[in-house]
Amino acid sequence: MKPINPKAPVLFRKTIIINANSVAVWKVLTDIGNWSSWQTDLKSPVINGPVQEGATFTWKSGGFKIKSELHTVSPYVHFGWTGKSLGVYAIHNFTITELKSRQKFWLRREWKAS
Repeated sequence: MKPINPKAPVLFRKTIIINANSVAVWKVLTDIGNWSSWQTDLKSPVINGPVQEGATFTWKSGGFKIKSELHTVSPYVHFGWTGKSLGVYAIHNFTITELKSRQKFWLRREWKAS
């Protein structure tokens, strides 16, 4: 995972419990082309090639095009990417932790001027 700077100007942390196994959570999380079906503020996600570290993808949010690159792809456990748009650099890290038949889903984000 790419480290999050605890002193970044903008930090976001969220943890939720999902009633599904890690395979199901991973399938939804890594299906970048279908992100807009569950993230309504996100539009037109397109990945260039397979889901693997170094793969690039584009998407839109708030009307702005964002260019991103996957930095971590550890199946069923870690998924992360960096993105850049309008002079803002962001790091997104997701962690999936097994809790019997449910998953603890961690999201950590950082935004800063690039």
